[in-house]
Amino acid sequence: MWESFIEEVNRQIREMVDSEGAAIKSAAAVVAGAIEMDGIIHTFGSGHSALIAQEIFCRAGGIVPINAILDPSFLLSDGAMRSTNMERLPGAASISLAGHQIRSGDAAIIISNSGKNQAPVEMALKLKELGVKIIAITSMKHTQSVKPSHPSGKRLFEVADVTVDNHANTGDASISVPGVKALVGPTSTIMGSLIVQSIIIDAVALLAKKGKAPAIFVSVNMEVSNLEELSREYMKYRGRIRHF
Repeated sequence: MWESFIEEVNRQIREMVDSEGAAIKSAAAVVAGAIEMDGIIHTFGSGHSALIAQEIFCRAGGIVPINAILDPSFLLSDGAMRSTNMERLPGAASISLAGHQIRSGDAAIIISNSGKNQAPVEMALKLKELGVKIIAITSMKHTQSVKPSHPSGKRLFEVADVTVDNHANTGDASISVPGVKALVGPTSTIMGSLIVQSIIIDAVALLAKKGKAPAIFVSVNMEVSNLEELSREYMKYRGRIRHF
């Protein structure tokens, strides 16, 4: 059965490549523009979407100016059901911004497969109020099949400046196993990771063309890694990257 899952992932990747190129390039331009103006990129997701928010944070091969908003209330490590409930709690996302330095001109990548719940929409609206451009990663198939729960009546893609469709199925799972009622094999984490890394790679390329390439993490497990140099790069963003 696992071969069916690989085939489905490959199908979704092909769909994404065929249809999301312009959106990824637009998202990369937003990221590059923010960094060029001394901004940073904030990332946020709840539950498993938080894995994608962390995918580009403090990551070998990644860029330095990433601030992952990692409120434990939204993470699985603080309780999976708690995370689910917090995503639906009005005001929780705004509270999670306490202690984070948000500046006009920054950008944010917000991840939510359904895009319907309180937290991702509230986070997007709050950051937009602060002058931050919003990039959404969501499943358009899923989000267009559900009603928003935020009082604004909007889903995440309806708030974002740029939306990239992850092409995951409604409900995320993708494989039918004989004798099992529910589908298995969710794909949103795989697809989200591909998308968010693609955005960063294109942003780095845009900045490099201007001679303004951002600092890149080199794995600390390689002999060429220089922790002192890395620390100096982080000092440029002191206080703005909370969880370093």
